Amino acid sequence: MWCGVSISARFVPVLFVAVCGLIQPIPASAIDGQKAAVSMGAQAAKAYQNGDFARATEIYLNAWRTDPKTPGWLFGAARAAEAAGDREHAESHYKAFLEQPTADADRVAKAKQALTFLADARWREREQEADKQVKAGAAQTAAGTYLDLYRTRSDRHDVLFKAATASQEAGDLDAANAALQQYLERAGAGAPSATEAAARLKVVKAALARKQSPQAAGETAENTEGVPAAQAVQAPILVQADHPQSAGWTVMGIMGVGAAIGLGGLGVYLATLGDIDSYKQAMRHGADGKVFALSYAEADSRVSSIRTRETVAWALGGVGLATVGVGAWLALGSHHSVTLAPPPSGTGIGLAGRF
Repeated sequence: MWCGVSISARFVPVLFVAVCGLIQPIPASAIDGQKAAVSMGAQAAKAYQNGDFARATEIYLNAWRTDPKTPGWLFGAARAAEAAGDREHAESHYKAFLEQPTADADRVAKAKQALTFLADARWREREQEADKQVKAGAAQTAAGTYLDLYRTRSDRHDVLFKAATASQEAGDLDAANAALQQYLERAGAGAPSATEAAARLKVVKAALARKQSPQAAGETAENTEGVPAAQAVQAPILVQADHPQSAGWTVMGIMGVGAAIGLGGLGVYLATLGDIDSYKQAMRHGADGKVFALSYAEADSRVSSIRTRETVAWALGGVGLATVGVGAWLALGSHHSVTLAPPPSGTGIGLAGRF
């Protein structure tokens, strides 16, 4: 017993047409294009081996244009551009390769790894550029660059610290304050620059406080007894002159006081000269070397008194001359001030000037 299938002769032409319709012949131009691309690929590989990466890139791209169904040529162009240092085109070619639906998995993984490496390289270059800007005195520009870098790499807290220090150097205290606080919050107390950041933050906050009005600062700064710090240790002012607003009689008075002190010193000195002459007369020695008018104890006492009075005379003269000089300086018309007030010790009179 056997089974068979018989086909009528009249159905043979129909079956032949159906089978031929399923088989699409490859155009001769496509075959020629693939062959040409393979030839160009071999040339590109040779140029790559010889170190001519720019030429290899161009040949691989020509192969891709000739045979766009083979993504490998595009991958080769990206590799060659990366080797040539042309990062911009290398990234562009890698991204175009990843868009190809027929790209093989192994090369896809390598392309993604290469893109990550290129992005890191560009990031490091921008950081180095910002470092150079700081050294060149463009701290404000560098601070902006550091902050841009930190937005793309939030794990790099050290760059945030660089942004803070650059802002502080540029005088942007508000930006420095914000960046330092953010660094300490995100990096933590164990960060390499945490101690320095805390110290800088104190300095920045103090500088920001000084920018407030003196009245507001006096109202908020209190000592342990609740007395405003601005009034806690304020000494009574005897005479204060601030030229040109309060010049005139005050300045003349300062010069008069200085002249009086100087004349007083001169009077003491002249009186001391008389004592010196009297002492010399009393210190005549006899033939046996004894003092006739004074005993040795009296002579020592007289010498000590004369030296003390000479010192007082010179001191009064110096203070008087300095006071007159300050008054003359005030009279010249410069913006400065002089204050006569008790010194911190509470005894005597202190003379302070601001020029």
